[in-house]
Amino acid sequence: MGSFKFLDTTDNLLGLAPKIKAASYHGAFKYSASSKLYPHKNWSLEEIEEFHANGLVCAVVFETSNQQAHFSGATGEQDALAIALEMQRLGFPMGLAKGGFMAYDLDVAITQQVLDYAAAAHAVLKDHGYLAGAYGSGELLLKLKAAGEIHYTWESQSTGFPGYSEEEPYADIVQKLTTPLGLSGDDDICSNLLWAW
Repeated sequence: MGSFKFLDTTDNLLGLAPKIKAASYHGAFKYSASSKLYPHKNWSLEEIEEFHANGLVCAVVFETSNQQAHFSGATGEQDALAIALEMQRLGFPMGLAKGGFMAYDLDVAITQQVLDYAAAAHAVLKDHGYLAGAYGSGELLLKLKAAGEIHYTWESQSTGFPGYSEEEPYADIVQKLTTPLGLSGDDDICSNLLWAW
């Protein structure tokens, strides 16, 4: 695993980029404006400008519902279109992974509907010039990688989730349990920053 340190948070980071840089972080994940769970905790253009001015990179998270009924090919298309449009609005160049377009919870079985969702989201993102990433359990990430539906993987901090130890050595990002810098959120250890901007 690489040594790139990332922060994932729903907090307002405006004015904090120098502090985050001084704490040896390389960047941060925040949520997109279209996120169903965090509609008001998204990146602002000002935050992104400040991060870049301080040599930090940014990544966008879209956290969808963890209810089984949400997942289908149609909702995968809708969610991915919202992701792509938000990334374009924020100025993300084409060719980046959309970190965490699908959230996974143990209450949700990895059914054909979940796989259909991922396939549809992957196709829409590709059509808009972006690469798909996913956040979740090791089992989910292994299945989506095997199906060719994601380019990057972000493994949940939940070590009890199925497939954790099998995916951990290969994950692009592994979420940790710490709460950094007094912010709400977690540390992430990354093997690369190809998916960030």
